[in-house]
Amino acid sequence: MSTGEAALSEQVGDYLRHLQIERGLASNTVASYRRDLVRYAEFLEAKKLADPADITEKDVARFLAETVKGTDEIPGLS
Repeated sequence: MSTGEAALSEQVGDYLRHLQIERGLASNTVASYRRDLVRYAEFLEAKKLADPADITEKDVARFLAETVKGTDEIPGLS
């Protein structure tokens, strides 16, 4: 795991802990966030964007477009 991947993974974990502990969100809600963030992390990994500092607004827009459209494995949003 590269430094960027570790940083992204750590930030995701910190955010999920914040949602659960500090904001008191339900376990199902946190699980939904986790699922979405894992999907986003996989997208970034496929694009070779491991360091959060390298992610641009265009990258986020591409992910959102893919999310709406869907993939062979994951259906798009209705």
